[in-house]
Amino acid sequence: MLIDSHCHLNHLKKLTPDQAISAAIEKGVKHMLSICVERSDVNDLEEIVNAHPEVCATLGIHPCDVHNHSLEDLDFISNLMTEKRSRFIGIGETGLDYYYTKEHEELQKKFFQQQISLAKQHECPLIVHSRSAPEDTVDILKEFPHDKVIIHCFTESLSMAKACLDLGAYISFSGIISFKNALELKEVVKYVPLDRMLIETDSPYLAPVPHRGHENQPAYVYYVAQAVADLKSISFDDVAKVTTNNFKDLFGWPKA
Repeated sequence: MLIDSHCHLNHLKKLTPDQAISAAIEKGVKHMLSICVERSDVNDLEEIVNAHPEVCATLGIHPCDVHNHSLEDLDFISNLMTEKRSRFIGIGETGLDYYYTKEHEELQKKFFQQQISLAKQHECPLIVHSRSAPEDTVDILKEFPHDKVIIHCFTESLSMAKACLDLGAYISFSGIISFKNALELKEVVKYVPLDRMLIETDSPYLAPVPHRGHENQPAYVYYVAQAVADLKSISFDDVAKVTTNNFKDLFGWPKA
């Protein structure tokens, strides 16, 4: 069994959520975590998780969207987590993204810190997005420690991976690791212990080889697992088993 630990089912363009979920199940991807990036995602995510027991969701504000939100939106998220904790099982994605601009740097940090507090309050995992912000991300995670942290779609350096592992975080890899030019990231995959690793699609983005350039979908986490197996010279079954168990240990779902 495989689990796609990070996808955006409500952002798919070429498939409906129903179609994507069915395709994933046929490929052996039995469960999916659909990630919230802004408040407007919430209604769509509620509809998806209510219709599909194979899917749970998170609640959070992406760093690139913080300037379109207020801290009152985090109160809304907290209240909804309390009401529907069985289907919303994590906070995020949150974090820092300086790739395009640092204009909202301080606001990103404030939302990041507040969402760490929410993850602690609700005793659930925190899904962290970090792009072109390795030092600040690590510094905030050090200052505001949490025992269940996932650095999703990891694209930073080996030194950042080591720092995050030292803090007890899990590292999640996407289809980028299948790209020929991702040489440094491939070395990170080789370094990170399998028992601290998750796999994801981040669909509809970042489709892995052999589907690079097309819309991504949860079924394609199969190719991420195969890339990990090839890079670490271990069996596909070991990757599937351990990453699935890692997810279950972190989120307490699925139960079986």
